[in-house]
Amino acid sequence: MAFHVLINGSRRFAFKNSSFLLHDGSEGGFDSSSKFRDRLKFNDALEQITRQIVIERTNITEEEYEMNARREWYMLVPEAKRLGVIDAVIECLDEILTPKTTQSLGAVFK
Repeated sequence: MAFHVLINGSRRFAFKNSSFLLHDGSEGGFDSSSKFRDRLKFNDALEQITRQIVIERTNITEEEYEMNARREWYMLVPEAKRLGVIDAVIECLDEILTPKTTQSLGAVFK
């Protein structure tokens, strides 16, 4: 789900050696068959929602998504940038942190 957290950001940055992974979820069947079918139904609905979010929030086309949906789709920075997964590559956090965000982060990590 980290990929989905990233693409839902208002500004998406990455370091030059970052990597990204878009993949389908995992499921196991350790319950009654009816409960397992319920989870599969839910996962099918969730998959459609996440598919739509990826298509809306990136430059990944429906065709590209369908072609890669069932595999581990690893991306390096150039592909992620081309596909609109990230907006910019940064060298240092100082490039994006403002005094206000730095102050806010300081309060969080006290």
